[in-house]
Amino acid sequence: MPDQDKFPSPPDKSAMDSFLDRLRKAPDGWTMEKDRVLQALFFGVIALGGVSLIISNIFMMQENKWGLVVMDVLFFLWLSLVYLRRKSVSREMIILHFMVLTYLVGGAVLFFAGPLRAGILYLFTFQIMTAGFFGARAAKASAALNLILLAAVGIAAGQGYLTWDVLPEKRLFLWISISTNFLFLTVVASIVIVSRNREFQEALDGERAAAAELRLETREKEAAVQALRQSESKHRQLVENITEVVFSVNAEGRFTYISPRVREMLGWTPEDFLDKSFYDLMDTDQQRSIPDWLNKARSGRKSSLTFKTRTKDEEEERWISAALAPSAGDQDYLEIFGLLMDITQHKKDRKERELLESRLAQAQKMEAIGRLAGGIAHDFNNMLSPVLGYAEMLSEDFAHDPQARENLSEIVAAANRAKDLVRQILIFGSKAEDHPRPLDLGVQVGDALRLVKASLPPNIALVSKLAPLHFVVNADPTQIQRVLMNMCANASYAMGSREGLLEILLEQDYISPGKDSADKNLEPGPYARLTIKDSGHGIAPENLDKIFEPYFTTKGVGEGAGIGLAVAHSIVSKLGGTIQVSSKLGEWTCFCILLPLAKGVPEAQNKSAQTPLPNGSGRILLVDDEPSLVQMTKQMLNRLGYETVTAFDGKEAIKTLESAEKRFDLLVTDYSMPGFTGDQLALYVQEKFPGLPVVLCTGYSDKVSRENAAKMGISAMLSKPVNLRQLALIAYRLTNPK
Repeated sequence: MPDQDKFPSPPDKSAMDSFLDRLRKAPDGWTMEKDRVLQALFFGVIALGGVSLIISNIFMMQENKWGLVVMDVLFFLWLSLVYLRRKSVSREMIILHFMVLTYLVGGAVLFFAGPLRAGILYLFTFQIMTAGFFGARAAKASAALNLILLAAVGIAAGQGYLTWDVLPEKRLFLWISISTNFLFLTVVASIVIVSRNREFQEALDGERAAAAELRLETREKEAAVQALRQSESKHRQLVENITEVVFSVNAEGRFTYISPRVREMLGWTPEDFLDKSFYDLMDTDQQRSIPDWLNKARSGRKSSLTFKTRTKDEEEERWISAALAPSAGDQDYLEIFGLLMDITQHKKDRKERELLESRLAQAQKMEAIGRLAGGIAHDFNNMLSPVLGYAEMLSEDFAHDPQARENLSEIVAAANRAKDLVRQILIFGSKAEDHPRPLDLGVQVGDALRLVKASLPPNIALVSKLAPLHFVVNADPTQIQRVLMNMCANASYAMGSREGLLEILLEQDYISPGKDSADKNLEPGPYARLTIKDSGHGIAPENLDKIFEPYFTTKGVGEGAGIGLAVAHSIVSKLGGTIQVSSKLGEWTCFCILLPLAKGVPEAQNKSAQTPLPNGSGRILLVDDEPSLVQMTKQMLNRLGYETVTAFDGKEAIKTLESAEKRFDLLVTDYSMPGFTGDQLALYVQEKFPGLPVVLCTGYSDKVSRENAAKMGISAMLSKPVNLRQLALIAYRLTNPK
């Protein structure tokens, strides 16, 4: 330790504490200012109010207003009495007396003497005092009281209960004008006063903070001097009130002292650190920073180090910031002092912020993918429509040629498979709300597997075994699609680039009461069991309980956000089911989805059997910006017996409608067109040509809901690619309403 004579003597502790205590307990400046204002106010009322009282009472006695004379005298006497007893009454009570009396006198003067007397001034004084002494809330309350009083006076005057010879016949209108101006001025003045009060209060808080900071700095300086001059017992006294852990180390970084608060931080006692160094708290990678950290402090520079360690029981991880005070002296006897601060919560907050930013980026990426998927699907639909449409028409032409009809049927089937694939892409990019209804789970799984198969790499084989039963579940098709897509995508990632097998099984199961602990949250009854098994790397046992947590992932940076399984679990839970998982690390993972079977007929079985295409008659206006689609759809309608007029955008369609000599019987329009969209055209037709049915063709199933379509006057909607049979049935129904 350095020679104590080289250090200045610390200031007398009792004298310094006494000074700071007096500074802390002394009345603050704003409170003293309020007292001075109150004393000046009472002195003015008593000194000047007496003169005013005599003059005003002489005037009121001449007008025989004896009630006001008595009230003024009582007001003056009462305030004088309060002032004389001010030492035995609190400041707030004195102010309250003054305010109440001011308000009562002001109201009385308004009622009995009219608005051109001093009543308004009394109310103004009442408002300003409230704002100045009691703040914003009280100012609002006083403004409300003034408003009530002014309204009452105005109503009484308007009804003739009050007669003021100083007011004209239209006294109510004049009173309203006076009242609103008065309220405006009082509110403005109150706002200014409250604002100034806040500034004074902030200044006061600053004074208090400065005093507290001065007190803290003084104690820290005193403690620092004492620590350098006294023994180890004085070091303990230094850190009694410090929330961080104080420590000292020698030139090699070994602890020579550490404060007892280390027990709260890391679970170790101070005695445990007597044979330890910072090397014992860090792993090998972190230990490389210790020499440079110590050298900075030995050279007289500030030095800090952040490291990760664990508590004594190894149960919790802690992030610690260690700061060293600059030190210099004999290196053989050098003692370096520092602080340990637990910044674990700060690290968690920062990680949470980064996680939120990652979630936002992931959401934006998914939105962009959805838009891209929708755009690709829309363009593909436009290319697929002529293939499907012309193949259907040729199939009708070759009805008596079995070989040609069979070949065309294959083309139609392939086009329909492509159509289903496009529909799955649109579902993937859709944000439409779920609409649960009875569905055949086998059909939905089969549809989803088409898209899954198309997305799997060639090294993964897909095997599906779907029981030949109707598994009716109450769900939205998009929910089933999302669950299966997310689960299969997770399985594909688990298998990576090696040869893999993805198995999908659908079978029936039954949950009986108390079957097993895994199914304890499920209602007893029949269930559909959908099993997804992969031959991937498996899941570590410690992660099995975490895999359904949002954003939990073992993937590398940029390989996924860890939301797929969480989304699937959320959907299945919403449908009343559960997901069971089992895995063997390095070999396989198996997910079993249990969904309760529902009563009812699946949507697909409610459709009536196909009938011969109905031929119709009438004039149809066909609108689409794709010439190939216009030509194909026109041929379809002409073959069905309709007279078809075409337009290539919304504006051309409007001109055609307005210039047509003969009314159209039906409008068939595309949704997505430049400049003037199909829904805008439908709204125009609803307004200008009421009664004209509109059919909207769209490749975006979620752009216009059925409810909104009905409001816009849209009679029916067709999904692209347009099917010949659907077009025939809808056109016939709308052109033959009977």
